Amino acid sequence: EDGKLEESLELLDAIIEKNERYPSAYNNRAQVRQIIQDREGALKDLDEAIKLTQQPKSLELLDAIIDKNERYPSAYNNRAQVRQIMQDREGALKDLDEAIKLTRSEGEVAAMAYTQRGVIHRLNGNAEAAQRDLQHAVNLGSSLAKRVLVELNPYAALCNDMLSSMLQKCIDGEQMYC
Repeated sequence: EDGKLEESLELLDAIIEKNERYPSAYNNRAQVRQIIQDREGALKDLDEAIKLTQQPKSLELLDAIIDKNERYPSAYNNRAQVRQIMQDREGALKDLDEAIKLTRSEGEVAAMAYTQRGVIHRLNGNAEAAQRDLQHAVNLGSSLAKRVLVELNPYAALCNDMLSSMLQKCIDGEQMYC
């Protein structure tokens, strides 16, 4: 019986190697791994199977929402997040452009869209566009965009560290002039 389990595992490995976006194969391999006491491998495969089955469903739901109401910026922003997880940066950028357009660059959804678009630009190696979008998000009140923007600017990061250190010394009573 152990030989058949190993053979099944090899077949499932081959299936996943050929099509790494096949959730049933991950689920089946998780079951085999559970039987052979590979709990960690089984949990990893189950996580992957769940991830693969949820993304397309999420994308389908968001597509349906957008089909019913093309002027709903939050749906575009959310669909961009799903597309980014699915490694579709180009599709995510298009959705974020639309979300920003629909919000007229105002409000919380715009801040989230600018932040997300800034991060994608950063991942794509476009630092100038990343900084521009992140600054828009900061101006709209995004604390996350502010942290990412600081990471992009080494001088700001150094200044932030120094200021944080000084403030902590004031709080701790180690600094004379606060």
